[in-house]
Amino acid sequence: MADGHHAWFAPTFEISAAVLIALCLALAGSALMRARVMARVGVERSLTALWPRLAVAQFVLFAGMERAEGTHATLPGYAVQIAVAFVAAVVLSLFARLLARCIDSASEAGQYLERLFAEVATFIPRRSVWCPSTLAVQIGSRRFVRPPPHS
Repeated sequence: MADGHHAWFAPTFEISAAVLIALCLALAGSALMRARVMARVGVERSLTALWPRLAVAQFVLFAGMERAEGTHATLPGYAVQIAVAFVAAVVLSLFARLLARCIDSASEAGQYLERLFAEVATFIPRRSVWCPSTLAVQIGSRRFVRPPPHS
């Protein structure tokens, strides 16, 4: 492989291995979701429960990426990854709380909209009747053009 005729083989193998690992992880995640392992856990609403999980995942993936690139991860790099995990946990937990509130108030909002549309429907005339006085009021005085003065 050192002669250059097969220089494409190593990058292709690395990409194929990464795609295979991603496919295996996607299949494992799909199997966990079908088995309902993570159904209605509620961990996403709690910052103290979500942050350690995200920090460990971020830490491990960062170390793996640095290892794959051939560089060494430093302590400031790990600190940044933990801070990123904290910010992501805050955003995700706030969004999960917002979604929970929306789900809880969905039935109330539906009842309000039904009531609103039921009341508005009574004010809409079934058949429009136009008479000359109605048309005159709708047209208004803005469109009235005074004839030119006689000179």
